[in-house]
Amino acid sequence: MNKNTAYGNKFIDTLAQEIKLAFPEAKGYSARNLRYMKRFAREITDQNFLQTVSAKLPWSHNLVLIEKLKTMESRYWYGVKAIENGWSVAVLEHQIATGLIDREQGGKL
Repeated sequence: MNKNTAYGNKFIDTLAQEIKLAFPEAKGYSARNLRYMKRFAREITDQNFLQTVSAKLPWSHNLVLIEKLKTMESRYWYGVKAIENGWSVAVLEHQIATGLIDREQGGKL
């Protein structure tokens, strides 16, 4: 896919269309979601995170972690909290927006 990124978003748009034609019953392969998958694969490379946090959270929670947080440490911290407390996406977003990590960790991460 790296060689094809030179073609810009057309490649992903075309890929999304081809997946839809080949697997019409498959869900979650829109061009937008494929872009999220690409970003996720580039940014989340820590195997420990993938096995202990990411695999235990729904895709929507993982998207919030990569969209709203910049460091792996903060992503890990909020991901673990979401698992432990059974947070919905809305609660996870709220906790990030209100800086729960700073309140509990004193800004250490």
